[in-house]
Amino acid sequence: MVHDGADAEPAFDLLEPDLVVLDVGLPSVDGVELCRRLRARSDVALLILSARGSVADIERGLAGGADDYVPKPFTSRDLEQRIAAVTARSA
Repeated sequence: MVHDGADAEPAFDLLEPDLVVLDVGLPSVDGVELCRRLRARSDVALLILSARGSVADIERGLAGGADDYVPKPFTSRDLEQRIAAVTARSA
């Protein structure tokens, strides 16, 4: 887990994860920009979680390469189902 967008890319390269969960409101590099960067170099499953849940925000996240966009608040069951769906698509 990283707490800053600038730390995410080096961590991604080191860990080679199967799933990346991003928050839009990351410091340094926002989650959508980070999503674009990761999508340009990988087909990893990308899920955005955010308190920003307007239609425009969701469209921006999906256009940035996210496989799904989950607006807060959400239930743990909803998150589990969405993770299962995006990881199944990328498998």
